[in-house]
Amino acid sequence: MDYFTTFTTAFGPYAWIFFVIQVILAVAGVYLGFVRADAHQVRGPALKRLGYALLALGGIGVVLGALRLAAVPPFTARYWFYILAILEIALAFFVAFYSRTTYQEQMAAASRSRQPGARSAARSTARAAQGPRAPQAPRRAVETRHNDEGMPVIAAEPVSMSKRRDSRRDRKRRKR
Repeated sequence: MDYFTTFTTAFGPYAWIFFVIQVILAVAGVYLGFVRADAHQVRGPALKRLGYALLALGGIGVVLGALRLAAVPPFTARYWFYILAILEIALAFFVAFYSRTTYQEQMAAASRSRQPGARSAARSTARAAQGPRAPQAPRRAVETRHNDEGMPVIAAEPVSMSKRRDSRRDRKRRKR
């Protein structure tokens, strides 16, 4: 037990490796938490949360390593690195557990909601619940106008079914 509680300012090879790992974890946390932009509705927030956890543990490790290198008396004990290593192993187990259970369920739910027929199927069931629809008059593709003598004049442009179609047609004409 003396080994864990002895205060030493010497930084051995394992301490240097551990310190470098802490720096790498902190940099990976900054990347995942703040730099990487993932638009996926499940993967993006999950990686952002992982980045915050890595940044927190890596930052604590860097601070503890710097305090040990600076020979600040309470932080020169070896047990600080061991406590941090146990926390990082716990994070690794949590990430493995999360990726095998919750993350898989969320990805499956997201893929079901993104399937091409998912929205139309939801709409058709909603329409069926509303009951039979009233018959609609057929839509005409062209508009008929009358000139001064009462003779029908067929319009040069088809009547659009929506404002969106009108605006798209107008944009295409302006591009020509």
